[in-house]
Amino acid sequence: MKHIITLLSFVALNSFSKPVVTESYVLYDADSHTTITGKDMNEVKPVASLTKLMTAMIAIDRGIGDRESFEKLLIRSDNGVAESLAKKYPGGKLAFIKAMNTKAESLGLHYTSYHDPSGLSVFNRSTAKEYVSVVLEANKYPMIREISSMPLKKIKNKKRSYVIYNTNSALLKEYENIVISKTGFTSHAGRCLALYVEEKPKKHIIVILGEPTPQKRAEIARELINMTK
Repeated sequence: MKHIITLLSFVALNSFSKPVVTESYVLYDADSHTTITGKDMNEVKPVASLTKLMTAMIAIDRGIGDRESFEKLLIRSDNGVAESLAKKYPGGKLAFIKAMNTKAESLGLHYTSYHDPSGLSVFNRSTAKEYVSVVLEANKYPMIREISSMPLKKIKNKKRSYVIYNTNSALLKEYENIVISKTGFTSHAGRCLALYVEEKPKKHIIVILGEPTPQKRAEIARELINMTK
């Protein structure tokens, strides 16, 4: 009996450690507010570090954090910075997370929820279609537009100077019309991406969730970006 229990426990743990992720994506016309194409875009999935777009908005709204913090948050996708910003919020981390969910509700999102400010939690969830609204809202913040689309940034502070590289640097170097960019990855979420693509006068949003590899994520992103031209 012990052997059976041990075997079942092993299988359960092994299944949990190797979650199956499936892709979903959407290409959205921000001018006509219509969906151009998509796949399983209404399926609820973990969003990983796409969470940090909401984290940045809540922190900016409250006047928390300096420019260097947002550069680390949005370029390098620094989890420690996300946690630090949340702890500085009046009422602490729990109040910060509540503000994230309140803002999501104010945007009319029904399937979007946050359980931490970094995106490490599997319970930070949304759909590709709903996260379009988060990207649209993030576009109202000049700092998010400016910082998130930088391929790299040289940072100088009192202690040292160093370079941080964008987690989406390859696409940002390839396409000059990306004005908002945020990647995400956890084993449960797969490879995620949120983009605001602006080829004047056209404006489009791309949200990709659950790709198995960075290469596949980039391949889908290129296909969708090229459809905006």
